[in-house]
Formats: sequence, C-alpha cells, structure tokens
Amino acid sequence: TYVLAGTVEHGDSLGNSGLLGAGDIQWMTAGSGIMHQEMPKGDFAGRMHGFQLWANLPSSLKMTAPRYQDVKSTDIPVVVDDDGTAVRVICGDFWGKAGPVDGVVAEPIYLDVSVPPGRKKRLPVDTYRNAFDYIFAGSGTFR
Repeated sequence: TYVLAGTVEHGDSLGNSGLLGAGDIQWMTAGSGIMHQEMPKGDFAGRMHGFQLWANLPSSLKMTAPRYQDVKSTDIPVVVDDDGTAVRVICGDFWGKAGPVDGVVAEPIYLDVSVPPGRKKRLPVDTYRNAFDYIFAGSGTFR
C-alpha cells in the first residue's frame, strides 16, 4: 500500500499494527498466510488517495514465510536528475540509491517518478523485467 493522501490504520495476525500517512509504504508478503485489516481515513479535506499493487509470487515462493514492513515517507530516498525529474526509490536500486523496502523475495523495483510538465524522460527498464506504469497526476504517454 502506498498512501498519497489521508491515513490507513493497519493490523495483522503477526502482531503488527500502526498508522500509515501520506507518502508512507506498507509492504506485505502473504506467502504461507497472513490475516490483516486496513481502515482508510481521509485527510483534513476528506481525501483518501493511494495505491495497492498486488503481485503473484513465483510458484517456488508461494509458501514463504509471511512478512510485513512499514516504511515512513522520510525514509524513502529521493533522487533528482538535472532536468528536474524526481524519483522516490521505494524498492530496488535506481540512480545509485536503494529503496528501504528489504527482504523481498521477487526483487521488484518500485519507483514514484515525477517528470516536470512539458518534459520528456527516458527511463531504463531491464529486458528481463515486466514493467507497470500508471499516470496518476497530470498527463503523459509511454512508448
């Protein structure tokens, strides 16, 4: 879960609980099983905005031990290119920075990229990876 606005209360069967705020990440691997609950709440203006991305583990890893990790916004490195493109590195390595999400079995790269209006940006994608892109503010295209 990646919270952009508002808050999310969390609790799970491993004993984890807490509150996620804007910019915070909740990383969970269900593996052999975990029960959890979330309660989204709006911000001061009543907005709740965020993402939940779900990935299917490879069959050899489906029964791995469940795990949970909270990451506060302030712990997520931001790298800025000369053209003003800013990248929050949530998981994996990018532009010389490593994201704070660790111990992930499938080695994803999870980035929040902000390209200045009117700019074009080319970002590398390893040929052995699948890529998922989503524009959630402004406009843009992918090629």
